[in-house]
Amino acid sequence: MRLHTKLMLGIFIVIILIGGIFELTFKNIMESNLKHEKGTKALSVAQSISNMPDIQKAFSSRNPSAIIQPIAEKIRKQVGAEFIVIGNRQEIRYSHPDPNRLGQKMVGGDNERVFKGESVISESIGTLGPSLRGKAPIFSNGKVIGVVSVGYLQTDIEKEVAKIRRKIFI
Repeated sequence: MRLHTKLMLGIFIVIILIGGIFELTFKNIMESNLKHEKGTKALSVAQSISNMPDIQKAFSSRNPSAIIQPIAEKIRKQVGAEFIVIGNRQEIRYSHPDPNRLGQKMVGGDNERVFKGESVISESIGTLGPSLRGKAPIFSNGKVIGVVSVGYLQTDIEKEVAKIRRKIFI
């Protein structure tokens, strides 16, 4: 093999390696930024819902789901979340995008800190799959009576990252 060919091959390999490193770094940064953005949005929506007087009052009604479900679904569609699940201290759902899951126990095991009064961003696996969630406690008379969980599926976040990567690659 001639020296000229070896140099061209070497330069080509270096360019491919640099491109690959750039791609991996960019993907990680984009995914991290998108998760932060979605997590912050989810948390903000959860906190707003948890402070709604209609939601708080519904917990003392005979059928909380009848009041909470329509409100949660309307907001979920407006903000583009995959789910808004609202539950009581026993983690029984009063809202869910699938009405058949109302009255069932919440899934994910990430409510412990919320029941202590903290708002959190978490990643967990629920009935709809792995998701990024913003969670906020619902208070009444200074006590936590429930939880609001707003979430976006990990697959949707990965699709957004892939879409951005394709645009940049082109």
